[in-house]
Amino acid sequence: MNKKSGYTTKSLLICFIALAIVIFNFSFNHKSHAAGATLPYLEYEAEDGVTNAVVHGPSTKYLSWEAEASGRKYVCLDSAGHYVQWKAKKAANTMVIRYSLPDSDAGQGITGTLSLYVNGEFWQKVSLTSKYAWVYGDYPWTKIPSAGNGHKVFDEADFFTARDIPAGAEVKLQIDADDTAPYYLIDLIDLEQVSELKPPADALSITSFGATSGDGTDDRKAIIDTINAAKEQGKTVWIPPGEFNVNFAQINVNDVTIRGAGMWYSKLTGSKAGFNLSGDNCRFYNFAIIGTTTVRNDHSAADNAFAGSGGKGSYIEGVWVEHKKCAVWMAGNTDGLQITKCRFRNLMADGVNFCNGTSNSSVTNTQIRYSGDDALATWSPGDGPGGDGNVFDSNTIQLPWLANGIALYGGSNHSVTNNLVYDTVTGGAGIYISSNFKPVPYSGKLTVSGNTLIRCGSNETYLGYAPGAIWINAYDSDMTDMTLAVTGNTIQDATQSGISIEGPKALGNTTISNNTIEGAGGYGIWITKDAAGNAAFEKVNVSGAALGGILNDAGANFEVQKGKANTGW
Repeated sequence: MNKKSGYTTKSLLICFIALAIVIFNFSFNHKSHAAGATLPYLEYEAEDGVTNAVVHGPSTKYLSWEAEASGRKYVCLDSAGHYVQWKAKKAANTMVIRYSLPDSDAGQGITGTLSLYVNGEFWQKVSLTSKYAWVYGDYPWTKIPSAGNGHKVFDEADFFTARDIPAGAEVKLQIDADDTAPYYLIDLIDLEQVSELKPPADALSITSFGATSGDGTDDRKAIIDTINAAKEQGKTVWIPPGEFNVNFAQINVNDVTIRGAGMWYSKLTGSKAGFNLSGDNCRFYNFAIIGTTTVRNDHSAADNAFAGSGGKGSYIEGVWVEHKKCAVWMAGNTDGLQITKCRFRNLMADGVNFCNGTSNSSVTNTQIRYSGDDALATWSPGDGPGGDGNVFDSNTIQLPWLANGIALYGGSNHSVTNNLVYDTVTGGAGIYISSNFKPVPYSGKLTVSGNTLIRCGSNETYLGYAPGAIWINAYDSDMTDMTLAVTGNTIQDATQSGISIEGPKALGNTTISNNTIEGAGGYGIWITKDAAGNAAFEKVNVSGAALGGILNDAGANFEVQKGKANTGW
């Protein structure tokens, strides 16, 4: 009896230890592979705060203000004394407010102030403008309100707070009597503690070559002179704290390193603020590029923060881009560009587009909010070389106001992994895998894995149909010569379908496995009537789809190869 009891106790102990190891490994792996970027700030949604005003939403209706708000909700402050308030979870010395003010009758925006209180004490006035918000009419949009269909209503203000906000403090935005805008739509705030970086020992400051901060004069020549001297001496270009203006033309760069004191501190501003890459080893760290772009001009690369050909060994880290057409648009002869820890916000077009044969390049741990086209894309136009081996991993994408969170257009061996995409607005999906725009045909292996898509897809009339949160579209050519693996993704509250597959060209060699679809406004899986080819489904779990688990409108033209352990359809 004693021996049996001892044996049982030992067995239980071994089982307990084994179970603990399993739980630890699961927790560690789950944490290590959580979707999205690791961000240094905390975000506070307006609808989660305390307010005496009205919370609007949710709605996904195209052109509604709710559809363009994070979480599809916002708070409208429209009378003196209205406020929204949050408790700061951590200390901070900076704030971002995502807001909307009305436009002017002429489409040039208005300005207004809003009051910031901390723990009931007035701290400062915050200046806001709608100059960079609001577009009208049809693509590629206009700033003329009479064209109708006003949208892109939100913008952001970023600023240092008057004093450090302590953890646990009550942070309040309020309309006081001298805050006179007709209304303030408050979507969210970001609170962050930042500190200034120091220059490296080998740095040459642009101020030593004549750049002057904050005076509105063009500092382009001084920056170019600094770059030339740094290349000659083998040193680093330093952008000190301040705002330096570039209005004449983009700055051409190759084989140089440019550093700043941090994206909150060192800023290049103006209509042509940005760089045209023309060779290897173009390296950029820790500053901001803040443009003045209010319209979309697809014939001008000078509206992009980074353009040209990055050659080999180029690198962009810790750069904040705002109010430009695109943050990064790379042409051919770019191999191995790395983009990481960046913020790209409030753009008229793409966040990043790896185009014309850009290969072996990556975007990681980056946040993109309110891009006016695909937030991240790799595109291989059919008249050029195909891109190979591009990677989008562990990024957070919020509210692309047109098109997709992440898009693949041709090429080979790309991967889209561990990204968080939420609140797509119109004309696109969370993730789009497509042969649209006549790309180089797909080849090799395409991997779409470990992504989380929340409130993605479209529910509108802009395209004439409603793409799914994951949208596979064999549009201009067959997608049969590659291997496509769509695995381990989580789709929550899809606007319409969770996964949609569309033609008219054929799809093949596609495996859709271990995906979870939790909530959809339409079907969990929708095969459109013009789809062709086949796809294999295994362990695809659908729940909460309003219209049902699957609809195959293509009938016999598309073979749904149903494997093991699918549920809900």
